[in-house]
Formats: sequence, C-alpha cells, structure tokens
Amino acid sequence: MAIFKKSLRLFAAVLACAVFAGTASADVLYLGIGGSDYAPDRFGLIRGKEAPTKNVVTGLGGSAGAKAFPFRNANGSSRVAVAQCSSYSSEPTDTIDIYDPSKTDWSTPLKEIGGSSNPVTNVRGLAYSGKYIYICGYNTPSTIARFDTTDEKYANDKNVQVQCASASYDAHCEGIVAYGGYLYVIVTYSDSMYNYLNSKLLKYDTDLTLKSEITLNSRNTDGGTTGAYMLNGHSLYITSIGGSQGAVCNSNSMIEKVDLSTATPSSKTIISNDALLTQQQGDVLGICASADWSYNFASLYVDASDNLYIGMNGYDSSWNNSRIVISASETALGDPATLTAANVVKKFAPFSAYVPPHMSFDTNNARLYFGAGEGTETKLFFYDGLTWDSYSETELGAKLSDFCVLLDSTSPAPSGSGGSGGCNAGFGALVLVVIALGAAKRRK
Repeated sequence: MAIFKKSLRLFAAVLACAVFAGTASADVLYLGIGGSDYAPDRFGLIRGKEAPTKNVVTGLGGSAGAKAFPFRNANGSSRVAVAQCSSYSSEPTDTIDIYDPSKTDWSTPLKEIGGSSNPVTNVRGLAYSGKYIYICGYNTPSTIARFDTTDEKYANDKNVQVQCASASYDAHCEGIVAYGGYLYVIVTYSDSMYNYLNSKLLKYDTDLTLKSEITLNSRNTDGGTTGAYMLNGHSLYITSIGGSQGAVCNSNSMIEKVDLSTATPSSKTIISNDALLTQQQGDVLGICASADWSYNFASLYVDASDNLYIGMNGYDSSWNNSRIVISASETALGDPATLTAANVVKKFAPFSAYVPPHMSFDTNNARLYFGAGEGTETKLFFYDGLTWDSYSETELGAKLSDFCVLLDSTSPAPSGSGGSGGCNAGFGALVLVVIALGAAKRRK
C-alpha cells in the first residue's frame, strides 16, 4: 500500500502578489510534474493570455491520478478542487485541497479534505448543485460522495458505492455531471483481464438515491482525461476508448450523445471508429493509410453552434503518441463520408513524452487548450481559431500533467460539472468569427 505523504506547500509570495493583485481570478490552473516519475507535485496558473506563473504551490503529494476541478460553492462563488490521488489501491483516500481563485495568497487552501473526511480514491469527476459538491472515484469500491460547501466546511454527509451485477467485473466511476436537479454518473465495468462491458449512465437524485440507469453503447471512458465528456445544455457528450487500448485502434471507440431532458435519458452514437474505418477515412483525412489508422476518441469540446472539436489519441508500434484534433458539425460526423482533410485542425508529429489528450476551452480568452507533446517534452497547446501555439515545460516550470479552466467569479450558476470540460456556454461571438476565418483559410 502506497503511503500518502503530507502536502508541503511552498509559496512565492512576492511574485504571486505582484501577478495576481487586483485580478478577479486566474483562468487556467495546471498540474505539473517536477520529478522523474508521473506524480504531480505542483501547480501553476495562467491568467488571461499572459505567460504562466510557475510553482504557485509546490510540495503536493500523491500519484499520477491527480486532477483539478472548478466548481461553485453554496454562495455561487468560484472555487477549484485539487485532488491528489493517494495511490492505486483503495487506501488511503485522496486528499482534496479547495482554493479560492480570486485570492492572491495560495499558500494555504480554504479547506483540506482527506483521511476519514473523504471516502473517495482516485477522483475522476466533480459536479456541483446548490450547496453541494459531488465527487466520484475510480478505485473500488467505487464511491460517490456528497459534501456540503456551506461556510466552506465541505462536510461529507452522504456516500453511495457503485457495484456491478456481475461478480467478476468491477464498477469504476469515470465522470459525473449535474442537470435538472439530478446527478448523472458514467460508470465503466472491467474485469482483471481488462475486458469491458458496456458502460452505464446512472441517474441519482441530490440525496444520492438511484432513480434509473441506462446501458450505453460505449465502453471504457477515461475520466482521467479532461474533456472525456462534456455537458452542453441538456446533452451529455461522452468519448470512449471502446475497451482495451493498444497500438492499433479499437473499432468500438466512439462519441456518444445522451439526451438528459427526458425522464429516462436516451443515447445515440454520433461517430465511431467502425464508421470511420468503413469509409477509409485515414486516407480521406490525409492522416495516414487507412490500414495504419490507430486513433481512438479521447476528448472533446462542443461550441455554441454545436460543432465538435475532437482530440484523438493513437500510438505507433513503438508506443509513441500520435494525436490529431478534428472539427466538424454533429451532422457531418454522422456521415463520415462527408469529412475531408479540411476537418483536420491539427496533426501532431509522434512524440514519446506522456501527457493525456486533455481538452478544454477558455471562453473569456477564446482559447482551445489541448495536451500533447513534441519529442520528449510535454506541452500545453492552445488554439485561437487561426493559429496554434504552446507553453513549453520551461515556461510551465514542470512536465504537464493536467489542467482545468477556472470559472468566472462574477457569473454564479446553480449547478454544473467541474470535471472533463464541464458545462460551458461555448464559443463567444468573437471566436466564432475567428474560427470561421480559420476554416476559410484552410479551404484555400
């Protein structure tokens, strides 16, 4: 059993005060790895379009499963939870630090939730509704926990464990969103040999009473990837690997859309690798020979016009990462034969550095963020609709592990999701114009 080390926070007070004084909030919080392992031990901040502020907090503990989630508390104020994954066993549970993005002093969190105060291990999702936040974890027994945020107490007052009806399979919570007074939890089922059953979407009321469930078309959603799912209005978009992943694509990898507006949610497959392979889209998209197509659907963002930006993750025979970002309307994705090379927003050269294909959008600054690499270096890429740029490890102060876009402190909302992209109003008018220009440029 891994031993969770107590967090030691080192704060550069003069620098941070100079950078953040007078600002409402930082826009992006990113987790970084300063050592040679995969354990994030620090985080930095990106305010607007300025250069990153490195090492805002250092000395974090935990392992590779660390995640960051934006949310709103009982008063509608913006907060962020940094979940430090303790281990890949069920004990000890994660330590979760809560911060106020509007503050200049990050040296001490508003609240630290850990030990007996938190029953969740390997946090994969966070949703908020009213005065509560709901956190779900991957490790068995996979648990959903409710916390009362009143007066910043974050008191754990209710929990429920998720099980699989088949004794040979384990249930793993991979994501959670809040919509219409209910919680919706994405659950993956796998056995010890990494065989997967179809995922399920479980519907709970705010007291964590199970109301209904539906079986999804998809298998194995990786909730550890920011943007693996996204709530857009009443539609929940879910990516899935399709089962076990390897150096070849999984034909069952897909994007699924679930309508949450009805009493019993209904789902449909928008696009799958099976459909792409049938149309030989590796050739049509100009990515590779269709026989060499190795990509799976990993992350997404849905803009205000219901266009999807999709992060696809693949591997070559040497397990180098290979990634592309494509963009298309939902209608076009439903008919893969209509896709062309113009739908490829960016193709990344293979790289050996490891960073998940995280994706999220910063509405205030009109930036689509994406996790990828160059050679042996991880990078945080961003796209403004015309050009791509990136922050290097030197600029970030560490190898990139995870990131989240923080919520605007002046626009409270009653409920939403802090995980995997969350509930977002989509591209503003400015970025829609920019993207249209970008599309026109690509068609020339």
